[in-house]
Amino acid sequence: MKTILAILLVGAVMTWRAAAQETATMGATENPAMAGNLFRNGDMSNGTMGWQGDRTFATDDDNRVLVVKAKKNSEQAFSQSIKTDKLKDVIFKFRYKTADYKGRGLELRVRRNDGSSTYRDQELTADGKWHDMTWNFSQVRDHANVVFVITVKEGQGTVLFDDIIAVEKKESASQ
Repeated sequence: MKTILAILLVGAVMTWRAAAQETATMGATENPAMAGNLFRNGDMSNGTMGWQGDRTFATDDDNRVLVVKAKKNSEQAFSQSIKTDKLKDVIFKFRYKTADYKGRGLELRVRRNDGSSTYRDQELTADGKWHDMTWNFSQVRDHANVVFVITVKEGQGTVLFDDIIAVEKKESASQ
């Protein structure tokens, strides 16, 4: 009996380790667009991993997405910290889709560990189609970490997010 339990325990540990390794490598290997991404789980394939705040996850056309439901009297935000040590400029990209959002749009904010932050406002197009957003952020200011925050401002409706990417901006050869 002890031998059978030992074999079952070893098998369970091996299965758990294999699943943990697969989860740790998932995203970059399954989605080439995520290669070099400073965010964990930018393609939402691993559920809530890496993301904090007012969000849920759903499937849209067989694709995992992050979902934010706007509220009339409060902003809804989600975020993730990324390592920016030795980086000067970062490019943030993501896709969004909404068919019914009515409100003041998004606020994109980067908070530094000294408490300072930089933000920009962005209107949303509510047509039920995916839209690409890009923010060339050049205000890292030698901070080892920054927190990227996406806020859906007061309003009504649902906004879907996917393929959230942060990559180092490389200097072009002509500069």
